[in-house]
Amino acid sequence: MVILTNGTIITLVNLLTQECLDLSNGYSMDNTPVISYGCHYQANQQWTLFEQDSVGTWPVWSLINKATGSAMQLVDGPSPLIKGFQPAEDSAAAGQSWRLVSAEPDFELLMIQNTLTNTYATSLDDYVDGGRAIGGTTGNVETAQHRQLWRVTVVDAPL
Repeated sequence: MVILTNGTIITLVNLLTQECLDLSNGYSMDNTPVISYGCHYQANQQWTLFEQDSVGTWPVWSLINKATGSAMQLVDGPSPLIKGFQPAEDSAAAGQSWRLVSAEPDFELLMIQNTLTNTYATSLDDYVDGGRAIGGTTGNVETAQHRQLWRVTVVDAPL
């Protein structure tokens, strides 16, 4: 069973593509695409969880890239894509707040829900920076598409 706590470092592998959630090339510049890319498990494919709120069934987290310190952020708009930005003071308003919604009792398979839009991180068919773009699309746990499901692995956890 996977146990997620504040400061846990994880990797996320898309169930459909078998590619890892990756901050493209480990760039620290704002607006860097978050993509799904072949797993190599280096720091730009590792995400540190920082709990923002623990009210309700699923806590709300910031996902911070281990290589750069960039926060995973949904850029809302006509084609909502997920990119890396410097952490915002008001992370919820900035689209940097996420629920990791379990799709299995052991919490190893989950959906990544943005709290600003209530959409889910989805591996898209569009390519950017050598990997598949990740966008926010509608969905729910009961009818989850494989492109919206992510297998979580704990890389490191606080004692």
